[in-house]
Amino acid sequence: ILISQFSIHLDRLIKRLKSGKTIHNPLAVAIKSSNPTIYECATLIGHLISDRIQKPVPDHEIGFIAMHIGNALSEQIAAAHMIKAILFAPNYQNQISTITGQINKHFSDTLIIYNVVDDASQLDDLHYDLLICVGSYTETKQESIMISPFVNFNDINLLQQKITDIRHRKTKEVFKKELNTFFTPKLFYFGRKITSREQAFRVIVDGLTQENAVGPDYLDKLLQREKMSSTSFGKVAIPHSFNMTAEKSRGYVIINPSGIQWDSDNKVYIVIALAIDTNNKSLFRQIFDHISEIMVDDNN
Repeated sequence: ILISQFSIHLDRLIKRLKSGKTIHNPLAVAIKSSNPTIYECATLIGHLISDRIQKPVPDHEIGFIAMHIGNALSEQIAAAHMIKAILFAPNYQNQISTITGQINKHFSDTLIIYNVVDDASQLDDLHYDLLICVGSYTETKQESIMISPFVNFNDINLLQQKITDIRHRKTKEVFKKELNTFFTPKLFYFGRKITSREQAFRVIVDGLTQENAVGPDYLDKLLQREKMSSTSFGKVAIPHSFNMTAEKSRGYVIINPSGIQWDSDNKVYIVIALAIDTNNKSLFRQIFDHISEIMVDDNN
């Protein structure tokens, strides 16, 4: 269904672009700010189309592409963040289906119960994120929680908080590991002198070049990606190239508390430039996912 519907959309999109007509998309800005990863995938598709037919693909049309691929991608992203749980229920075997049904009813999109055990010794060889104990508690090195056999309102709230805590911890652990290997103190600027996107790009390219991470053409690659669609997401910008062709993977961070004029109508306060080498293409997805997920939340 996705392929057939998307094919029809692409056919109509290409005809519009060739005729110089585009459709206004009132949701484009909201999609970009709330789902940076999906929008980034749509931008890459837009770039491939533009390169093929030699016509620019505006942000509004990229927003429509994102709407088409959003459901499929969001399911994959959600699956990657699912919490793997085990149900420990030694005395409630005949109520298992009712208990799991209640849990699935509230948490099917964030948690999956992939095993049920009634003996604590069975846990030794299993890998999981959360142990859900029903009625009685057992010691475990992993995260655990005890709920009642009736899965009441209080149990639901406890599970929700525990799931949130685990997801936050897992993201933080992975993100910290990535930060330690990807970013260095040398490639970090804090101050108020960099006030424009052009200045930021010069500093980024100079720093990454000195680290032998990118070649002299990296500036052109940043500008090419920026021309396609701004890499700012609210108060943060994540500039990068379309292709992962850096000499080594590095990131450059710029923070200006007074703001950097990124687009004509938008200031950013944090710039996180990414350069990824060919052998670490999956790293871009991981870094981009975690940075954007954290940074698009103004509270963070």
